[in-house]
Amino acid sequence: METTLFKSNNFTVKLASTPHVPREDGGHIFIEVNDHSIAERSQLSPEQIIELAWLTALAGQAYWDVMPSRGLDLYRLNYQDNGNWAFVRNETPVLHIHIYGRTRNEKHQEYGQALHLPYVDTGFYDSFEPLTSDDAEALHDRMVELAQTERFQSILAD
Repeated sequence: METTLFKSNNFTVKLASTPHVPREDGGHIFIEVNDHSIAERSQLSPEQIIELAWLTALAGQAYWDVMPSRGLDLYRLNYQDNGNWAFVRNETPVLHIHIYGRTRNEKHQEYGQALHLPYVDTGFYDSFEPLTSDDAEALHDRMVELAQTERFQSILAD
């Protein structure tokens, strides 16, 4: 079960309980559309597109603000919209955006290279530890703070 970090009108930011990138390598959160009938971005309304972009920036900024002070030597965040594994399971994907932290001392990925994400059933992710509950609380608190700043308030004001 994923931990909810932040909710907007149409999307939820969650902590990945089975991460594709372990905490020690940068960690993994994701944004999921609340309406699970939406499979990809082209099905969003103009307002939802703006909201998703806003929330992606908000979650990313919170990650940058919080995780380096929690021991992660981040050099990059990767934002990915995948959904390919749903087809392997003969399911319809649900729109979601992964946010992967990348660190200079990665053990399961190659520094500076695109992420290697084998299918979930391969066992590749079995030993990966998620972000901690303290990380989740700090990320939640920072997203709430950032959402009230002029920078983020002005985006949705129009």
